Amino acid sequence: MDSIYPALVSGLLTMGLGLALLRSGWKNSERRGRARVASGWSALLVSLYLLSSALGTLIGLTIATLAFGLYGYGLVALNAERRPLRNTYRRIATQDASPQAFGNGWGRGSAAFFLAMIATIAMGAAAAGLPIGLPVNRVTIGALVLPILWAGLIIWVLSEARLRRPVLGLCAIIGASGLLISVEMLA
Repeated sequence: MDSIYPALVSGLLTMGLGLALLRSGWKNSERRGRARVASGWSALLVSLYLLSSALGTLIGLTIATLAFGLYGYGLVALNAERRPLRNTYRRIATQDASPQAFGNGWGRGSAAFFLAMIATIAMGAAAAGLPIGLPVNRVTIGALVLPILWAGLIIWVLSEARLRRPVLGLCAIIGASGLLISVEMLA
């Protein structure tokens, strides 16, 4: 147990150094910047090796991913620009407070949430029923892909200027998935 801690600490410190080198290298586009970026990536690879060799592959990569995210968030928080607050009274006063604008936002959010959820579940059920690979693998892949697919569909609905196109697209996806499910059940 005592041999784990030096490798763990050195892996975490090397990861912090690698991210700091990447940050300073990307800010600087000269030759020194390229060398810092290369050494930053090298330090990150060394830290992955240290953490995975000290703690095992699964736990080491999990801790490396967690540390990477926390260090990255810390670097962003430390280097964020801080501006004084602007006076937003004019902007608030000119916003449209009509019931139509309020209802359109709720309609868009409801369509994004519920239609995307139904479309994602229908696509997952249709994909799980396909005779490709083992059923356990299909369910596992579906469990990993469906949240990402749901987020993508929600982003699609919320990013369109008009709500008609994504709603029709989601209804088409639901219909096609339902058709595929019914064909799979009959076969």
